[in-house]
Amino acid sequence: MMRLAVRMAAEGRDAFWADEQNRQGRIFPLIAASIGPYGAYLADGSEYRGDYDATDTALYDFHLGRWQVLAAGEVDLLACETIPSGREAFVLLRLLRETPDCRAWLSFSCRDGAHLCDGTPLRDVVRACDAVPNVVAVGINCTAPGHISDLLAAARAVTAKMLIVYPNLGERYDGVTKTWGPGPSAAEWLEAASEWIKLGADGIGGCCRIGPEMIGRLRKRLLG
Repeated sequence: MMRLAVRMAAEGRDAFWADEQNRQGRIFPLIAASIGPYGAYLADGSEYRGDYDATDTALYDFHLGRWQVLAAGEVDLLACETIPSGREAFVLLRLLRETPDCRAWLSFSCRDGAHLCDGTPLRDVVRACDAVPNVVAVGINCTAPGHISDLLAAARAVTAKMLIVYPNLGERYDGVTKTWGPGPSAAEWLEAASEWIKLGADGIGGCCRIGPEMIGRLRKRLLG
């Protein structure tokens, strides 16, 4: 299924790019394959906590199979995202060192303006990412927008790599009921996004509860 998904994405991208009208004002579209956290597999909300009982070896084995499939495919990037655990981040960096021809970004889920969800300082994992050549960018995603400015500053202090942010809307997720509670308004989210550009974000997007309409409004606001 993963191989088929990659093939379909490549065929769709190539068909789009074959039409010269679609190339106007655009750069060549890249395909990124998502490598999500172990916590999402558990389906108990631990992707927002990072409090795994699994050993480093178990985490490595969990990621290895799909990593090998996707790394051998037609993807341009591996998007290691929503990573809430420092231990899991170091496991993914090990896999990247073992596949030096692959390029990837690592994007972390954070509980405040300085720490991953499991309490690991963001600076520590960003500094580790900075030492791996085929990490092309680091970022923060699926994190409350109110923390992003401080997290950007913390990351920029220890890396010159590209920084990407794609926070959620700021609502609180209940892993038991699988529901979201109230959060900031769309207008507040969009206002904050303008500040992230000033703080050095190279790419901005949205995670949970940020849909196509919001991305369209964001693009219009930032690009005019």
